[in-house]
Amino acid sequence: MVLNEKIGVAALEPKPAGVRWTLPSIADVVFLVILATLLLRPEGTGLLGDADTGWHIRNGEQILATHVVPLTDSFSYTRGGQPWFAWEWLFDVLVAGIHHVAGLNGVSLLAVLLVSGMFALMFRLLRRRSRNLLVAVGLTMLAAAASQVHLLARPHVFTWLFTLLFVEVLFRFRETGGRVIWWLPALMLLWVNLHGGFLLGLVLIAMFAAESAWIALRGAKDWRELGTLVAVGAASGVATFLTPYGYQLHVHVYRYLSSSYLMNRIQEFASPSFHEAGSGYFETFLVLAVVCCAVGWRRLRVIDVLLMLFAMHAGLYASRNIPIAGILMAYALAGPLTEVFGVAGTGAVPGLVRKAAEGLDAIAAELEVLEAQLRGHLVAGLVGVLLVLAALHGGRIGGVQALHEEFSPTKFPVGAVDYMQAHGVRSRVFSTDSWSGYLIYRMWPNFRVFMDDRHDFYGDEFVKRFVETLGGGADWKSLPDQYGANRVLVPPGLAYTSLLRATPEWHEEYSDDVSVLFCRGDGCPAGVAQKVSSNEAVTRLGIH
Repeated sequence: MVLNEKIGVAALEPKPAGVRWTLPSIADVVFLVILATLLLRPEGTGLLGDADTGWHIRNGEQILATHVVPLTDSFSYTRGGQPWFAWEWLFDVLVAGIHHVAGLNGVSLLAVLLVSGMFALMFRLLRRRSRNLLVAVGLTMLAAAASQVHLLARPHVFTWLFTLLFVEVLFRFRETGGRVIWWLPALMLLWVNLHGGFLLGLVLIAMFAAESAWIALRGAKDWRELGTLVAVGAASGVATFLTPYGYQLHVHVYRYLSSSYLMNRIQEFASPSFHEAGSGYFETFLVLAVVCCAVGWRRLRVIDVLLMLFAMHAGLYASRNIPIAGILMAYALAGPLTEVFGVAGTGAVPGLVRKAAEGLDAIAAELEVLEAQLRGHLVAGLVGVLLVLAALHGGRIGGVQALHEEFSPTKFPVGAVDYMQAHGVRSRVFSTDSWSGYLIYRMWPNFRVFMDDRHDFYGDEFVKRFVETLGGGADWKSLPDQYGANRVLVPPGLAYTSLLRATPEWHEEYSDDVSVLFCRGDGCPAGVAQKVSSNEAVTRLGIH
């Protein structure tokens, strides 16, 4: 089939210069679609759906004020002054600086632009690797959809970016050699100070080294490539020690990840439920892997198999790994999936399948011509600039509220914290770990929490007692009593909340649809508890 028969005439006609440099490319469209999806997520499911962001901001402010990375805890009254590994300190500094000039809108926008830009870059890289635009678009959007299971304004989004960069650099070195591989130690130096997922970088180098050794053993290549990978791996390993904590960070990470109790109790480390949307997209990757192994095996390489196996294990082990697994699966499947389309377009398959494959192939060819002609980044750039300006001006562009990123009052105790601030509550409050990051954000440094979700810092035994307390276990009184807690802030539906309501020494001081604040002792206000609906609490705070 000749080119003029395969693609439309309109696609072949050269576009005027103004059009070429104005209309967005497909990569820009991918960027804009993902960006819009992230900005328009329903309340309570946005990038601030996890309170971790709160303590990251405050820790960054602490570092900027003191010019020292903390070595001990300053956020809790139960572990205050104890050794703490703030292993994501560079992210904390970054978001604290952004928060200072643009508030929570700016912090969320950083994650939005980072994630959207990363997947747009991923599309460009997969297009070059697969030689099929539709395959690149499909795998990119599937990986983006799968990432929603852990899509938050937290430092792990940098691990997504570094995973993509590491895999791309390693593939380019595998294919063309050169000095590009020596970017990895420099990238690792950033990675290790931004997020604890840096160990993945060493795993990726090891997988490519394993493939190189296999090829060398078969005599298809000499051993120089393996030697370079070993040297780069060693240099990258040395870079992981260049943190404020040196080798002690590695010991701490090992102890944390090897804690069976924490790995079995922390929700994001639980295996995925395939009843959830994001997990369903990962399931699609698993199906595609089976199809590619069965039909597109001619373009499967050893490294593709290694990446797929590792991605499958990581994604099935913990739901938080699904976004990374999606990136790795997309890279491993790009070539084989293109082969599947090629096989589907031959006479070896039923006519309906062949016609569908030919139709998709024609669409891909037409889009390829358009993509080659459209080089404008004006729309994407303008949208990005407008969003940054909006973040710098309270989320508004003129009279339009373009951004309004806050911790959701339907998920966090916004009304209760407002009440505590208004009444000068500075006492020892026992609350859930999932809310404590928000308490730190709103009330620190004049307030310390009982426990937050830095579970690695508090340790197995403390976390175990904490979980048993909130579950209304037989010893539910001892932990708050041990640390002199005289207020409790908890959701209304917990077993622990029912026990407090049935205990005479605890007085219900404030409640709404989201939280209940109990008080005991001489510091409690007299009279009936203040009760408001969640709507009233939101109205008082001016949140709409």
